[in-house]
Amino acid sequence: RRVHGNVIEHDNSSPTISFCPQELGDHFVHVTHLDNHIVGSPFRVVVRDAKGGSEGDVSQVKAYGTGLTSGTTGVESSFIVDTSKVGAGTASVSIKGPSKIAIDCDDIDEGYKIAYTPMKPGTYTVNIKYGNEE
Repeated sequence: RRVHGNVIEHDNSSPTISFCPQELGDHFVHVTHLDNHIVGSPFRVVVRDAKGGSEGDVSQVKAYGTGLTSGTTGVESSFIVDTSKVGAGTASVSIKGPSKIAIDCDDIDEGYKIAYTPMKPGTYTVNIKYGNEE
């Protein structure tokens, strides 16, 4: 995910760059001037929570919506993965079943809206991971 920073110019010509990471874990900060990386860029930054962890509390991830319990062949189904009480982290979703599934994921205030369209009848399994935990 790309996050743009704010640049603050100082009198001594040494700017300060600030940004707000949205996910815990390893990040790389690319700093360029006139489309060229400055010396040392990209910089590796490890973002941790206040307790020093690199992932949020997976027990606070919630999922809800009709797309978790029912669906119709050829018709889009959807559900919400609510990560609003978890803190920063990375969520991933997979859906397995009788047909290959394309998953659309949109960022929303609560976390993510997941949409998919099953193309064959049968049982589908939704797997949600947050960080390295299911």
